[in-house]
Amino acid sequence: MSNFFKKFPKPISTMQDYTNNFHYNQMPDGDKKKYLQHLYDNDYSVRDISMHVVISESQVRSKIDANRGRGLSPTPCLSEG
Repeated sequence: MSNFFKKFPKPISTMQDYTNNFHYNQMPDGDKKKYLQHLYDNDYSVRDISMHVVISESQVRSKIDANRGRGLSPTPCLSEG
């Protein structure tokens, strides 16, 4: 039975995932953050982004602002003094 599945080609998404990773790695750091944030803001989960850009979930989390659906991220208040 295991030989049966070897006859099928790998899914196109695997090649697409590595193509995504190639292009992601060519981006400047600021663009990487914007790209991951865009995916996250459009309801992709951290796990999905990680799988399809082929980077770890912790890398995704470190580059996104995870306040989706809760308004703008809080900004620090400048102390008046």
